Formats: sequence, structure tokens, C-alpha cells
Amino acid sequence: MEGRFPNTVIIIMGCSCLYLDDMAQAFIQKGASTYMGWDAGVGLDYVDEATPILVTNLCSEGMTIKEAGDKTMADAGPDPDYHAYLKYYPRESANKTIRALIR
Repeated sequence: MEGRFPNTVIIIMGCSCLYLDDMAQAFIQKGASTYMGWDAGVGLDYVDEATPILVTNLCSEGMTIKEAGDKTMADAGPDPDYHAYLKYYPRESANKTIRALIR
């Protein structure tokens, strides 16, 4: 992977983007502050419903990464077909907001 991602929050809404943390680690090594994604497969309709909830929680509501992930999962539930769960990496970003992570 080329380039740097300083103080960037990476949100990947594709299948199994945090099943393993190798891709998340690569982004963090390139300067990203947080990486969010699903731990299993996700259906398109489900992601289309869950993504705006997550973005609203993070940006409009000013929630921390953990709060936004937990609230998104409470509102949307896990993927009905694949039971994917929204996760974040690294754990140290849990109690930080987007505002804090992009500075």
C-alpha cells in the first residue's frame, strides 16, 4: 500500500474487513488513527441501513468510536444473514471522538 493516512478514520463497509486485523494494522502503520469494519460477511441491504446510522452517530451525535459502534449495533442489529458485528481497531481509539482522532 502506498501513501500515508495521517489522522484519518478509515471506515470500510465491505465484507469481513475486520475478520482479521492485518488490513487495519496496515492502515494504522500508515498513520490512520482508527479503522472500522465488519468481522464477517454483510448483505448490501444491511450495510445500506447500518452505514448512515454509524456516520450519524460519529459525526452528528459526536459519540466516541465505541459508543457509535455499540449504538449502531443496537439500532441495526447484527447482519441478519451473516451475523456480522461492527468492530474497530486499535482498542485505544475506543473512547475518542472523530474530532479527537482527526487532529
